[in-house]
Amino acid sequence: MHKFFLCGVIIHLIFLSSIFDIYFLSPIIRDLSPQKDLENPPAKRLVLFVADGLRAESFYRDGFNRTEYLGEIVMKQGIGGISHTRVPTESRPGHVALIAGIYEDPSAVTRGWKDNPVDFDSVFNRSRLTFSWGSPDILQIFVKGQEKGHIFTQSYTNSEVDFSGRNRTIWLDEWVFIRTKKFLLRNVTEELKKADKVIFFLHLLGLDTAGHVHKPNSRMFVKNLVAVDRGVREIVSLFENIFPDGKTSFIFTSDHGMSDRGAHGAGHHHEIETPIVAWGAGITKKTFWKPLESIEQADIAPLMAALIGVAPPVNNVGMLPIQFLNVSPDYAARALCSNALQILAQFNKVSGEFHAGKLSRYFRTFEKEQTIRDVSREIRRKIANEQYEKSLSMSHQVIKDCLQGIEFYQTYYQKLFLLTVSVAMIVWMIISFQELTSGHLEYVTRVIDCRVTVIYTILLAFTITFVILQQINFRLTVYLILPIILQFVTLKRWNYFNAIRFRTNIKFILLYAAGVELFVLAFFYRFTLAAILLIYCAIESVNQYRKGLPKMMLVKWIVSSGILSIFPSLPVIEKDANDFLLLFLGILLWLVHSLVSFLQAFMRRTDSRWELAHKYTTMMLHVIVIINLLGSVKSINEGAGLHPLYQMVSWISLKLSGPERFYPDVHHSLYIFVSFFGTGNFASISSFDPNWVRCLVTTFSPFLMATLIILKLMAPILLVVCVLRTIHMISKTEIRKLFIVILLICDVMGVNFFYLITNRGSWLEIGQSISHFVIIEVTVLVLLLLFFVTHPFTNLDLVTVLRNGRQLLPTTKRRKFQ
Repeated sequence: MHKFFLCGVIIHLIFLSSIFDIYFLSPIIRDLSPQKDLENPPAKRLVLFVADGLRAESFYRDGFNRTEYLGEIVMKQGIGGISHTRVPTESRPGHVALIAGIYEDPSAVTRGWKDNPVDFDSVFNRSRLTFSWGSPDILQIFVKGQEKGHIFTQSYTNSEVDFSGRNRTIWLDEWVFIRTKKFLLRNVTEELKKADKVIFFLHLLGLDTAGHVHKPNSRMFVKNLVAVDRGVREIVSLFENIFPDGKTSFIFTSDHGMSDRGAHGAGHHHEIETPIVAWGAGITKKTFWKPLESIEQADIAPLMAALIGVAPPVNNVGMLPIQFLNVSPDYAARALCSNALQILAQFNKVSGEFHAGKLSRYFRTFEKEQTIRDVSREIRRKIANEQYEKSLSMSHQVIKDCLQGIEFYQTYYQKLFLLTVSVAMIVWMIISFQELTSGHLEYVTRVIDCRVTVIYTILLAFTITFVILQQINFRLTVYLILPIILQFVTLKRWNYFNAIRFRTNIKFILLYAAGVELFVLAFFYRFTLAAILLIYCAIESVNQYRKGLPKMMLVKWIVSSGILSIFPSLPVIEKDANDFLLLFLGILLWLVHSLVSFLQAFMRRTDSRWELAHKYTTMMLHVIVIINLLGSVKSINEGAGLHPLYQMVSWISLKLSGPERFYPDVHHSLYIFVSFFGTGNFASISSFDPNWVRCLVTTFSPFLMATLIILKLMAPILLVVCVLRTIHMISKTEIRKLFIVILLICDVMGVNFFYLITNRGSWLEIGQSISHFVIIEVTVLVLLLLFFVTHPFTNLDLVTVLRNGRQLLPTTKRRKFQ
C-alpha cells in the first residue's frame, strides 16, 4: 500500500512537471550577439512615459477633453495610435514587451508570474545611459540584467503604495515628476547634454492604483489622468529648455489597460488596448486628421532603438513601425534591416540547435528556411542600390517568416511528448485499477516470456539512443522512457486485470466514465453542477422514501437542493459586483444561522451553561462582524481609508472564526462541493474579488495578501475534507480503496485537462488551464495531508474541551491507517 502511494506521488510529480516542459518552455533564446548600432540617428535622447494601467478608451474619450496637452500633441505635433498588448495584461509583462520587445515568457508561471526566469536583453541595455524613476517592482526588472552599470534608478518603497483609498493616488505620479525635475535642474551637465543614446524613463503608477481603488470611470481616476497630462506638459517643457538642440524624442504609452471593474490580466479589449503618442525628433507629424495608427506593443522596443540609433534588443520579436518615423528612406531601410537581421539571428540559433542532432537530416524541416536566408542576403543589395521600398517589403517578410520558423523548431517535439505522457497516464490508470482489485483476486505471478523482455529492452535502448543522438534534454527523456517502464510493470500483473469480467461491468464503466466527464464539464459550464445536484437529489429521494424517511425531512431536502441548484446557473460574481448586495446576502445567511441556533438553544432545555454561552457568543460575534464589515466597506468606498479599529476587529474576527466541531451528514458532501464551485472557480484566484483583503491590510504587501487569499480559498476545501473523514468514520470504509477510487477519478479527469492546457489566450484562460490540471493531479496528495490535518475538527468538541478544562477528548476511536 505505502509502496503504491509512494510510486503514485513520484509518477504524478512527473506528470505535473511535464506540462511545464511541453507547454511552458521559455522561448527566450540565449547567447545571441547584438547587431551594429545605426549611424546618424534622428535623436540623441529619448523620454519614455509609461502611465501604468491607462487604457486607450479612457485616454481618447470625448476628444481628449481630459488630456488637453497630449491631445494637442496627437492632433498637431506628433502621431497617436493604439498599442495592442498581449495577455497576461500585467505590469511586468507589459513593461518587458515595451522595453525588451518580448512577450510574456510562459515559463514565468513557475515563479507565479512575478519574475522572468531567463535573463533578456532590453533597449536600456543597448543605451549609453538610462535614468529611471518610479515603482521599484518595475525598475528593478531592467537593472538585474544590465551589462555596463549604466542604468540608474530612483524609486519609492512598496509601503508607500496605498490601496486603502485614504491617500491620493496622484501622489505616486507627483513623486516621479518632482524627482525628475530635480534631476534635470541639478544634475544635467554639459557632458550629458552632448551625450547620445540616452534614455529617460518615467513610470507613473498612480493611474493603476486609482483604477484598482476607485475604478477607471470614477472622478478620482479622471483627476489622476488630468494630473498626469499636466505633469507630462511640465516635464516636456523642461526638457526642451535644458536640451534645446531639438534632438529629443518623446513616447507616451501604457503597459496595459483596465476593465470597468478595476481589474486587468485578461483579454478584454479595455485591457489589451493602450494609447501610444509619439512626438519630437525623428517622429512623423500629422498635417491633417487621419485614423489612429495600430501597432503591437512589442513594436515599441525597435521603434525606440531606431530613434536613438541603438541595435534592437537581441530577444526582440517586435517589428519596427515605419509609419511612426520621419527619417530618410535610407535610414528607415537600414533600421528595418537591422530589425530583420536581429530576428534572423534568433531563427538561425534554434535552427542550428535542431540540425545539430545526428538524425535531423531524416526529419521534416521548416519549409521556408532556405528562402529566408536567400532573401536576407538580398536585402542589403537592395539598400545599396537605393531600392528602399523593395528592401522594406523584403525585411517585413523575413521578420514574419523567421517568427514562424522559430515557433516551428521550438515546438517540434511537443506532439511526441504529448503522446508519450498520455500513454503513461493511461497505463498508470490500469495499474491503479489492478491495485484496487488486488484484494478480491487470487494473486497469480505471471512469468513474462523472454521474448517480451527482449522486445522491451530493445525499445528502451532505442529510445535512449534516439535521445543521445538528438541531444535531447535529460529531463525530457523521462517522458519517453516512463510509458515503456509502466507497460512492462503492467504486463507482470496482467492476471489481475484479465480476471475482471468486462461484460458484466460494462454498465458500471460507462456510468463511471459519464459521471467523470460531467465533472470535467462542470469546470467550464457551472450549470452542469446544478444538473448533477438535481439528478442526485432525485435518485436519493426515491431511495430514502422507500426506506421510510419522514416526509417533512424529505420535502426540506428537495426544496433546499432545488434552491441550491439555482446558484450554479447564475452568473459568476464579478469584481464589480455591488458590495452591499453581497454583504446583504452574507448577512441574511448569518441571521438565519443565528436564528436557528437560538431556536435550538431555546427548545433544548438540556444544554449546559457552556453550550449556551458558546452559542450566544457565536451570535454576538456574527453581529460584530456584520457591523464591522458594513463600516469597513463604507469607509473604503468613501475614500477615507480603513480605520484602525475596523482593521483590528477584522483580524480578531479572523482568528476567532475557526471551526468548532463538524457533524455533516454524508449527503451534505455534494452540497458543499456544489455550493463552493457554484459561486466561482477555485482553479483561478482571479474569479474571486481580492478587495476584501483591504479589510485586513491596506499597504502593498504581496506575500501577506496572497496568503490571506489562499487561506480563504482553502477554507471550503478543509470543510470538504472534514466531510470525507466523517464518511470514513461513519461507514468504516477501507481508506486505501477510498483514495484509490478518488485517484482513478482524478486521473481520468487529468487526461482531459492535459489536452486542454494552453499557453496562449487571456491570463484567465492560461491560469485556469494550468490550475485545472494541477489541482486534479495533486488532489489525492492534498486530501491525504488534509485528512490528518482535519482530525481535531472532526474528533474534538470545542464545548467539551471548554467544559472539561484542557483535556482533549476524542469523540471516536482512532482507526489505523490502512
